Parts: sequence; C-alpha cells; structure tokens
Amino acid sequence: MKLNREMKPRERVLYAIRHEETDRVPRFVNFSMSVVDRLLDELQLSDANSLKSYFQSDVDMYEIPYICPHVDGKDLFGIEYVRTPERNKNKIKFHPLANIQGEDDIVYHEWPNPDWADYTTLKQRLSTANAEDRFTASSCGGGLVNQTFNLIGRDNFLSAIDYNPHLLNAVIWKLNEFFMEVDRRLFTCCHGILDMSYHVNDLSSLDRGLFLDFFAGPISELNRQAKSFGLKTMLYTPGPVAGLLPDLIGCGYDVIAPLQHSGKGNSAEVLKDSYGDQIAFMGHVCTQKILAIKSVDEIHEHVCSICGVMKRNGGFIIGPDDVIEDNIPMENILALYEAADIYGNYE
Repeated sequence: MKLNREMKPRERVLYAIRHEETDRVPRFVNFSMSVVDRLLDELQLSDANSLKSYFQSDVDMYEIPYICPHVDGKDLFGIEYVRTPERNKNKIKFHPLANIQGEDDIVYHEWPNPDWADYTTLKQRLSTANAEDRFTASSCGGGLVNQTFNLIGRDNFLSAIDYNPHLLNAVIWKLNEFFMEVDRRLFTCCHGILDMSYHVNDLSSLDRGLFLDFFAGPISELNRQAKSFGLKTMLYTPGPVAGLLPDLIGCGYDVIAPLQHSGKGNSAEVLKDSYGDQIAFMGHVCTQKILAIKSVDEIHEHVCSICGVMKRNGGFIIGPDDVIEDNIPMENILALYEAADIYGNYE
C-alpha cells in the first residue's frame, strides 16, 4: 500500500529493513572515484554529497579510516602488497602467517592497535549524512574472513584444518578481538548518528561447513555487540551466498548486499520467496551484463523486472550489484536511477 506522504531517507530505509512498504524503494549509489569525478563534471555538481542528492540516495556507507604507523609499505594488518596492471589492483606479496606453527607466531605478529582508527573523521562524515537525514552505515574495515585469508592464505588455511585447527581459530579470534574493540569505540563515539554496522567479506568460496566451524561464532559476536547498541547489521559480500543465507540470518544479519544478479542461486524470485520475510536485500542491478552493455530501454526492463519481484512487502534497497566503474556509459547510469523512479514506487 502506497503511503500518502513522502518519507525521509532514513525512515524509508528503516521501514524497508523492517519489511514494510514505503513511498518508494530506497536506493544507494556505489561509484568508483573516477566515475564520481566524471559525474560531477557532466552534471555540473560540486561534490559527492550533491551527487548523492541528485540520485536521491538514501544510504551513506563509510569504512572507518586508519592512521597506520607502518612506513615499510605494509597495511594495517602487517601485510605487504605489490601493484598489478590488472585494473590497478594490489596483490599480496606474501602471507605473514602462511607458515604458522605455534602460538608464538600469533603472539609475535604485529597486530593492529584500535587506537589507529580515526574515530573523529568518521564521526564528522556520519554527522554530515545524519544532518541530511540519510541512513548511515559504517564498517570497521577489512572483514574477518578476508583478513584471515590475507594473513594465512586460503590454500594454507585449508591445508592446516586437519592438523592445526586450534591455531586457525586462535588467529580468527585474535582478529575478532580487534574488530570488536574498534566497533565498540566506533559505536560509542557515533551513538545517535549511526544506523547500521556492516562487514565486507567474500564468502563465495566458503563451503557451509567451513563457515560454521570457523567464522559463524565470531561473526555472531560482532553482530550481537552491534545490536546491543541498537544498530542494524549488514553483510557486504560478492558472488553467490544463497546456500549460506539461513546461517547468515542465524548470525544476526538484517541485510545482505550487493546481491549480485549473476550469482548462482541469486534469482530474485527464489530469494524473495524463500527469505524475503527474514532478511532485507540490497543491490541486484547487474553492472557487467546489463549496465555495461545494454541499451537504456533494456536497463529499464531489467529494473522493472527486479522491482516487480523484490519490492513486495518491503525488504529491498535498489542499487548496482558491484562498483560502477568507467566502463559503464553515463546514459546507463542515469537510466538505472530513472527506472528506479518509475518502477520503484508503490501503487
């Protein structure tokens, strides 16, 4: 049922997460920095905030910045990267805990300090978004699964399961101790201006047993802490996760993003019918197979089809299923949000 009034962005998103219909489907933007610059120039806008307003984005998402004292090219977790020509991405030079043999390897690793997180800068960004009544989300950065594999190496992790599972668990819980403390300080500092905590983890290569044995427990602990501060929780993960959805719901997630359209098992109809009353979905507009190559009319058809299924009874926030990069034509970016205007309204 269409509401008889226009809702504010924050209220609109909260209604959707509670599986209630709103005035229109809430939306978000996810542009690379080069696309942001291109859009600002083309649309003659002044800054990223004006861009969000132009596209009527309801959600602001921020990772907390860190002031890391490392001067040797290592990141927050003591991992060194090398630059690769592929889309200017970084590749891990070596995994510092690849050959973990005992507790001493964990004790003497250079773990990050929660003091390095820049809570003040994050609070300023959230305050700006909150003043414009947008729904705010923040991450402590990294992601438990991603950082575990970055430290150990996925293949090394799998090899160690049979003979050193206790050491793997020790690494995971040591990481979680850091994330828990950063989150606690973040939630305290930003109380009243933060709506949701999110984690970025690539679960597409995890089987269910591995997830339950090693990661479900600490992730549940992170979500319990967030909910104790009155926050919603979201997992941002690429690829197909349909097989893990019951377990992710059990871990306390309220939202799954970016719900990649092409992922196996990520059919809008199946997801909505099976889990639409238990968890909210965010994303689902296909970037590479639709936005990158299709016509404006075909993009409208794509968005119409998605909204026709996903907006029923709320529980949906529309947007791209990946970062919009330079290969997406300007007219197709505009078409996505024009179509959301048309097909995202509730009758």
